[in-house]
Amino acid sequence: MLADPARNLVLALVAENENQALATYSEGMGMHYVQMGYDFRVINLYHPEGSKELLTLLKSGRVAFAYGFAGVGSQLAVNDVNLWTASQTPFAALWFDHPCYNYRQHMVDSPYVLQCYHVQDHFEARQKYLPASTSPAILLSMPFKPSPLAAEKPWAERKHKILFVKTANQPEVWAEGWKKHPAALQNVLWALVEQALKDRNLDLAGTTRTLLDLQGLDVMDLDLYMGVVQEVDAYIRGWRSDKMARALLNHPSVIIGRGWEYLQSEPGKATFLPPVSAPEFMRLALNHKIIANVDPLWRHGVHERVGTALSMGAVVFTDRSLKSENLFGQVPNYVGFEWQDDVNAAVFTAWERVDNTAIDKIMEGPRALVERYPPEGYEGYIKSLLKAVTALQSQ
Repeated sequence: MLADPARNLVLALVAENENQALATYSEGMGMHYVQMGYDFRVINLYHPEGSKELLTLLKSGRVAFAYGFAGVGSQLAVNDVNLWTASQTPFAALWFDHPCYNYRQHMVDSPYVLQCYHVQDHFEARQKYLPASTSPAILLSMPFKPSPLAAEKPWAERKHKILFVKTANQPEVWAEGWKKHPAALQNVLWALVEQALKDRNLDLAGTTRTLLDLQGLDVMDLDLYMGVVQEVDAYIRGWRSDKMARALLNHPSVIIGRGWEYLQSEPGKATFLPPVSAPEFMRLALNHKIIANVDPLWRHGVHERVGTALSMGAVVFTDRSLKSENLFGQVPNYVGFEWQDDVNAAVFTAWERVDNTAIDKIMEGPRALVERYPPEGYEGYIKSLLKAVTALQSQ
């Protein structure tokens, strides 16, 4: 429990986002605190009364701590003083993306703001390549848990199609903007792309520093440095998504998301649909036999789509990372591939897994989440986070 029993309210701060993912995950986590005896409330900072409601609750002295996915709320201030410092209330910024995105939020100068990372690569990038601040940082395994619905959805009733949910980012279009940069900077960008396409374990932030220095560019200019990392990270995400979608064109597939118009006129068997909300994706995941995934450029990450697919008892078809391969490489539901492979041929491996795996083996996916990731389970994650914010409250 927290240091002060009078503080019994946990807040989740959200802002609007396209697919309601942050609000969905915030509410899902909040239910665990309710089960542990806390009161819980979600505050939408974009709501006209959101900020007023937050300040009123903080003044009440009831708030144990607050949290925000993607750091939402970490930089709020009152009279130029960080809100969490001013109220002496712990705040957990929960991060799943690389610190190059909104890097200033990772440098909040408040001892009450806990930077919580779920991917080792991101934690290391923050600690190694961004200036230190009074805001502490911790690394926690991203929690997954089996869906109780998986065993209730008969395999025969699931669609014999591949589900791929991803926003498109056409790589060649993305790189058009690079032409306006000086030659030295263009050299860095394309050298990074070349290395990233060859090495899925590339330390992008570290390699960027090296190449900027070789080109005589200022690595201490964080807008430049983090901007380059972000540009290349986005390019690689787009390149991987494009390559996956092109492979799925040849198979019975459902491709959902913005920006795929440029592929819709291509011949094939795939169906393209507009974006869906996070709850709708969960429903779709339960109703498909194969869920396709592409990772960002990381070594020690497991994408939420991998966890969702396994939790639903589906077969996940994904590019490999060190962590996902070590955890799930021997699980029947998991089919990994390398980008140097023929991705279209690799899709047939996923189909073979679906056709040749005994139905009772499909439930090994949900079991693997309990047994292998994380070792202490979902409840262990919640307890670890509570312990960390308790330390902030009692300082």
